[in-house]
Amino acid sequence: MKKIWLAFLLFFMVIPLFSQDRVSLDQAISSFAAEVVTIVPRDKGVAVVAFYTNRSELMNYFFDEMIEQIFKKDKAIRIYERQRLENLQRELNFSLSGAVSDETAQRIGHLVGVGTVIDGSIERTIYGYRLRIRALSVETGQILLPRSYDLKMDLKLAGLLGLSESARVAIEMEEEAEDARKRAGRISSSNQTPVTSNTTLAGHSTSPSPRIIAVTNITGVPTTGKVGTALTLSGTVFPANATNKTIVWSVKSGPATISGGKLTASASGNVVVTATIVNGTAQGISYTKDFTIAVSSVTPSNSSSSDKIDQNFIYLNLPITLLWESSTDYTIPEFGLGVDVQFFYIKFGMNFLWRFEGSDYGLGEGASINWNIGFYIPINDNIRLFSDFLIGPNFNESYKDPLSLGFDVGALFSFSNVFLLSLKYQGTSFFAKDNRYLQYSQYSSYSDNEIQKYIHGVSLGIGFKLLHF
Repeated sequence: MKKIWLAFLLFFMVIPLFSQDRVSLDQAISSFAAEVVTIVPRDKGVAVVAFYTNRSELMNYFFDEMIEQIFKKDKAIRIYERQRLENLQRELNFSLSGAVSDETAQRIGHLVGVGTVIDGSIERTIYGYRLRIRALSVETGQILLPRSYDLKMDLKLAGLLGLSESARVAIEMEEEAEDARKRAGRISSSNQTPVTSNTTLAGHSTSPSPRIIAVTNITGVPTTGKVGTALTLSGTVFPANATNKTIVWSVKSGPATISGGKLTASASGNVVVTATIVNGTAQGISYTKDFTIAVSSVTPSNSSSSDKIDQNFIYLNLPITLLWESSTDYTIPEFGLGVDVQFFYIKFGMNFLWRFEGSDYGLGEGASINWNIGFYIPINDNIRLFSDFLIGPNFNESYKDPLSLGFDVGALFSFSNVFLLSLKYQGTSFFAKDNRYLQYSQYSSYSDNEIQKYIHGVSLGIGFKLLHF
């Protein structure tokens, strides 16, 4: 036990003799603050955005002390409040105590509306501890003020680093001894050189950090996405044996958010995401790379095309129908002109029909007006099936009070945004009173009798779209 205490005492007695350039943590922060107030535009302000350490006590001290020192040195400079930055940190999912890439720090500066951002880190070296602090221009991304400070180990730094009680006692003993030497005038501040020691200080090794295998590239990141559809972000890290391979994703620009490693875009366009691997390049230096993802809108299944049937339209129909009577098997050609409306699976319209003379037993030459109402079912973008109920009067000198009731079933085909083709079968019951003159004696007994005929028909029509809506 005595040997351990002696080792601690000797270590802390030797270090001061070889540490001319070492400063305390407070001196380093104060020195940086004195420089940074000379370069910060007062109208744009400054924000302390990150401090890389695994000790929350040290991070909190750095933030608070840096803000206080800047304010003391120049009260006219606008300083972004730390509490507001913590709220932003929760929204953007970055760590105040983690390594932040230049791009991320610049983006944070844009979001909070300042001209300069400050970040820092502390690391172990073979000589002790080194503090690094940077000031970055938000507008240009240029590092304005990079500074490094070799820190003198004192009780404050030991406490913030969480060193053991025995280490702090040894430091306290050395501070008392140093004060005594100063009073005796036996200590000089010149001609001191660093100590290249591999001594272990209460579990905190001062030997060089383990070698990190640096990340050289990230590939395989998605390049396209859809609006409103969550896109899983992933990539392959090279080399495969890189020490650190965990990718942290953030949105650099574009209308999108990232949650749980998935990107969701709210509008079409290009979204730039940043992949960050903490300590990916070296201890305290992150690897970052930007990727552009092209986001497109979700295309409706029935997108507008020149050869697709529109949802709703009015069209002119020119049908040619071949009719035949059930009782006589005579065929009658019929020509038509009509207007049809198709709206939300319902169709209705009116047709004017004209027939050539068929037979004395049939309808004969004449005209009809048919009103139709029914429904249609889309099969795909180019075909609709339909069915109608038909009703209308007939005009024929051989009959009086004629009426037609019937139905049809068929299909409508689209070949362009103008032309249509219809094919259908129709069945019609014809009701009337016989009004023919006694031209032939065999018909005399049928004069003024009620008659009913069933008429079949197959129709082929050409249509022209008049209006889309």
